[in-house]
Amino acid sequence: MIELIGIDVDNTLFCSDSTISPRTKTAIERAARLGVKVVICTGRLPVEAQGIAKMAGCGGQSVVGCNGAYSVIAEKKREILHALPGEKSREALRLIARHGLATYAFLPKSIYTNIFDENHPQIIWWHSMLDRWHVNLCARPMEEIIETEGLLKIIAIEEEPEKLRALWEDAKKLRDIFIAPSFRNNIEITREGVDKGSALLEIAAELRIPRENIMAIGDNYNDIPMLQAAGLSVAMGNACPEAKASARHITTTNDDDGVGRAIENFVLQR
Repeated sequence: MIELIGIDVDNTLFCSDSTISPRTKTAIERAARLGVKVVICTGRLPVEAQGIAKMAGCGGQSVVGCNGAYSVIAEKKREILHALPGEKSREALRLIARHGLATYAFLPKSIYTNIFDENHPQIIWWHSMLDRWHVNLCARPMEEIIETEGLLKIIAIEEEPEKLRALWEDAKKLRDIFIAPSFRNNIEITREGVDKGSALLEIAAELRIPRENIMAIGDNYNDIPMLQAAGLSVAMGNACPEAKASARHITTTNDDDGVGRAIENFVLQR
């Protein structure tokens, strides 16, 4: 019996226009009324995840943010943070700086970036996503970002595939970190052993929910640990091949009620 569902946000819960379909919201609300814990699992900060949970009909429940580096266990009123060790974040940031890529470094309540141009397309996009949740996006010199302690997650963004691939090859040589893309144009870095799967299991342990009663739904590389950790794993129809290969089941796409259909099939009809 499924007692906990971990759901990714972008290209999973969200349709392509960043909305939640009525069918998916209804399924989540019905599951929550049955007592199922619905946990939003995202690379975004928890304050964003909590707002998205309200949109989805599961507000007030636990959330996983920053790809597992910052979780909020609502039932215990407790936060769990797994920051990158200072020497590891500095090593990763210096590597990104050598490749000359746009950088976003996540702290518990704000994000630092090395892009100062407020009219830069990336900055406009980030503000469109962050401002509604009152998350501060702060421009800082790369040297200052490198020396910042307590970073939860680092993102490097690059539109040219060759440049991103070059960073990926070098980043794979770094030790004691976890790297995974969440979109076609980025690489995300967290502490070794910290990912959506480890965070979901932490929450489940706190709530005394066994692994076999966990369901996870995702679409991308950073969802693979969560799909592998869950007793019942579902990849989206629009998921990358690696995520599909890691899942036991495949649902329809994010624009075809994929999350709602999965919850109906594996939770509400059983």
